[in-house]
Amino acid sequence: MAQRFRLMQVRNNALVKKILFDIPSTTTNNVTIPYINPNNAYHDYDSFASAIIAGSDGTITGFTTNFLWAEWIGDSGYQYLEDYGFTNGIVFADAQVGDRFYVNRWDNSHSYIEIIDKQSTGGGYNIYLNYKTPDGVVAYSNVVWNCSWNSAQYNAHPLPWLWNLNNPGNYDLVTMDLSIYLYGGSNGLFTNGKGTSAPTGRDAAEAFWENAEILDPDNPYEGAGGTGIGGGDPNKQNWDDESDTISDETLPDETQTGAVGTGFSTIFSPTKGQLQHLADVMWGNDLVSFLQNQVENIGSMFVSLGIVPFNVDKGSTRKVMWLGIVDTAIYLDTAAKQFYEIDMGTIDLATDVRIHRSDSVFDYSPFSRLGIYLPFIGFQELDIDECRGNTIQLKYKIDILSGSCVAWVYINGNPIYQFSGNCLTQIPLSSQDAQTLFSNAVQVGIAAASAGVTGSVASAGDAMTAERYSAGQISATQAEYMSGQHAAQVSNAEGSLASATANGMMGMKPNYKRSGAISASTSLISLKQPYLFLTTPREAVPDHYQRYCGFPSNITKKLGDLSGYTVVEDIRLNGLVATSSEVEEIYNLLKSGVII
Repeated sequence: MAQRFRLMQVRNNALVKKILFDIPSTTTNNVTIPYINPNNAYHDYDSFASAIIAGSDGTITGFTTNFLWAEWIGDSGYQYLEDYGFTNGIVFADAQVGDRFYVNRWDNSHSYIEIIDKQSTGGGYNIYLNYKTPDGVVAYSNVVWNCSWNSAQYNAHPLPWLWNLNNPGNYDLVTMDLSIYLYGGSNGLFTNGKGTSAPTGRDAAEAFWENAEILDPDNPYEGAGGTGIGGGDPNKQNWDDESDTISDETLPDETQTGAVGTGFSTIFSPTKGQLQHLADVMWGNDLVSFLQNQVENIGSMFVSLGIVPFNVDKGSTRKVMWLGIVDTAIYLDTAAKQFYEIDMGTIDLATDVRIHRSDSVFDYSPFSRLGIYLPFIGFQELDIDECRGNTIQLKYKIDILSGSCVAWVYINGNPIYQFSGNCLTQIPLSSQDAQTLFSNAVQVGIAAASAGVTGSVASAGDAMTAERYSAGQISATQAEYMSGQHAAQVSNAEGSLASATANGMMGMKPNYKRSGAISASTSLISLKQPYLFLTTPREAVPDHYQRYCGFPSNITKKLGDLSGYTVVEDIRLNGLVATSSEVEEIYNLLKSGVII
């Protein structure tokens, strides 16, 4: 019986096609394929295969037509091979440099064959291959896979392969000449021996063939099962999995959007000694008395004081001045920039030995879950289906003015997740009721405007009184009374303005406090090391479960070809002479399990 293998041809990270091909069974790997004389002119495959098996003294069995062989594109000479029933020819144009043929499954845990070069030779072409382990180690280097032709024959070489996994010998790859001989106007099919390719090392060869599974031709679901496109119209499903590139955001241009660039703010990064000096000046009795009676508190010059959990780049050193007049004799280092990007590291979920992988459905949702702990933000959940087999990188982008931070999670270099938090620990400096300050200032403006309107009305009233007295409409006594009334209104308005102005000025006097609320203090006392956490089930399979209960095999066979404990999903009983109740009983027994 032939040995069947599966190759997944992948180009630019997209599946091109799935190839099932057969290798003859041999008792030893380094078998000598017998020479079949072209004069015999075998015109059918069965007689050709029989001649090979007969000439090999039984060392080759299960000779098959389902080879993976190379041919020239569009050449009618190779049509003869297909006429004999040979399938799975790879034409020159279908083989591109960089293509990979994954053994059995397309993932990072299986070996693959990579095309490293191809050349036309005039009388054929050569495809050069590297056989690589899942870790990318070259097990076989620069292996030649070719075809050739001349006026007398067409030669096609099957893919070099290890013909016996159970008896590998020196792990040499084996191929042969599979030829159509044009002789005397008739075609003859023959082989003329074998070619071998030695591995780069035994360990690398063992690693390459470790996950090469022999498939059961009658059971396409055995082993890894079908991982190619299935169902519907294949032409409509053969889409690539390349996504658009999501561009990363650079840090803001501080000359355009930074707080310091506006000219209204300065960010200081003082040393501990500079902070001590600032505190001594702020809360010294002499200066406090001076500030309370003459100018504002020096603390009002600072918006906030806080600590960030990383080193801030230093700028120049500046003297702190109050209103550009009062020399405080305080010198503080400035911060060189406002925005920072910190790379927290990268982990490869495909190769990191700490990541548990069972290579089954349990590695994915809903069975497994993947989360990440982000300092200053907390625990967040990631899509394990999106992250499995890929790299995860974490970067923080931080604004030291507000302490706002955004954790960027990159999957294979693309920014997919963003989570926000705050890493600034506030330190009490002083506080004042800015809302009251703003409210009093508005009241002053309203009172001044009202007084101005009242004065205007009073002035206009005096003019109207004088005009009516001149026209003889009112007496002198009435005119004097009305002028006094207008003057009283103006006096009341001016008194309201003075009162409002005085109250406003009193409200502008800051209220000093030597304590304040501490916010975001957890940034200093929380864990600062990010990490991933994986939750996955631990599979528990009873001993000898397959022997006593069996696993689903999804094969279709005649019932007489099976033996042992058998459970049937569906059955077709054709030509059976039995009553309906007997047929129903047979169905029930087979579906519940019988021993054959």
